[in-house]
Amino acid sequence: MQDARGRKLKKLLKGNEAKKVIDFYSSGFSDYLAARVLINAALLPQGAVLASTALEKYLKGVMAVNGNESHGHLKKAHWESLKNYSKDLYNACNVDFLKLCQKSYQLRYLDDLPNGYNLVIAQLEFLSELDRSVENFESIVAEGECPRMYEAFKHFKKPELFLNNSILGGPKSPSSQSNYQHIYEVRSNGPALVEVRYESNGAEIRSGFLREGLVKNDQLSFATAFPMPTDANKPSNGLSY
Repeated sequence: MQDARGRKLKKLLKGNEAKKVIDFYSSGFSDYLAARVLINAALLPQGAVLASTALEKYLKGVMAVNGNESHGHLKKAHWESLKNYSKDLYNACNVDFLKLCQKSYQLRYLDDLPNGYNLVIAQLEFLSELDRSVENFESIVAEGECPRMYEAFKHFKKPELFLNNSILGGPKSPSSQSNYQHIYEVRSNGPALVEVRYESNGAEIRSGFLREGLVKNDQLSFATAFPMPTDANKPSNGLSY
């Protein structure tokens, strides 16, 4: 195995140790692929939950290279452990994106969201950083060193991996060719849960993966993180409570 710059690891993995790493990577790739399919289908909360488990498993796989482990769902200990493996790999990660994925895991049960919970998922932005993260983690394994689904899907240019994959130069969907992307915003506002789903082709109003969404204007309205669509053929799905 190699690190992100192609340098050989000090320790050659074999036996149960190698199996543990590959098992994490294989399971992580399956979750990643499912996340991509859901996100491309505009099922953003569902896709983000699987993106969270995918990155958790990839990070646990990297930890296993050094014989380390950390139980539980995606958390700071997982991405901080990258420093022990390769500072280059750690620096290549967007920590705010990892924090967004960590937060997204709570979307499994909307009725359990704490008061004040808030996040924004922008389809193409999220997908691009997810693809970049997985490519970084997969790059530490030398091509051909062990059979991996990621390399097979790349070789055959499978649409599940390539659609809207800017990292691999994959084709764009018709909506993304028009610079539209789906947006999902949610805010737990006391006893009420506010969700909004819409398409936008405008520049972000508030930047960053941890941007605030559905900012309260008054008692009856919220401001979204991206401009609402200006094209009459791309109506907003509106607010839901």
